[in-house]
Amino acid sequence: MASEPNTVLSDAPEPAETAVIADGLRAFNTSQAGYDDYRPLAVFVTDPASGKVVGGLYGGSYLGQLRIDRFFLPEGLRRDRIGSRVLAMAEEEGRRRG
Repeated sequence: MASEPNTVLSDAPEPAETAVIADGLRAFNTSQAGYDDYRPLAVFVTDPASGKVVGGLYGGSYLGQLRIDRFFLPEGLRRDRIGSRVLAMAEEEGRRRG
């Protein structure tokens, strides 16, 4: 008789461990949909003087969905609708991608 698999809670997962889940889910979704159209997406807010990224969002599009993984703006930029513009740019690109 085979033994039950273990379930383990972790607050420090290794990238290889989370890749098992992400890769497995992606393979399953691709087999069901018949295609894989994942594309990363990022909208950056940059410092005008240095050109360095100071905030923005990143995520991706996949199987007709837009996903935002992280969205951050420094406190000093949380005004003047900058965040709204960043989100609108991501949404527009998501619509363009279908």
